[in-house]
Amino acid sequence: EIQQRDRGITELLEERAGLFQQILQLQSGADLGPELSLRKLFRSESIECPKGEKLINNAIKEGNREMGKAFS
Repeated sequence: EIQQRDRGITELLEERAGLFQQILQLQSGADLGPELSLRKLFRSESIECPKGEKLINNAIKEGNREMGKAFS
């Protein structure tokens, strides 16, 4: 049962790492500024975009902090 839980946790972590990688790729966009590439992520110019941008930016900052902790 512990091994099964470990596999489940590993799958979730791999999924989250993949999503984080996609977010970073979208954020770094080739010729787009970060604000435009994040809007592309949400595919909208609605009033919800600033809220989404703030959430994504906070998630990226948190991810960077956690990665820094993992490698220090």
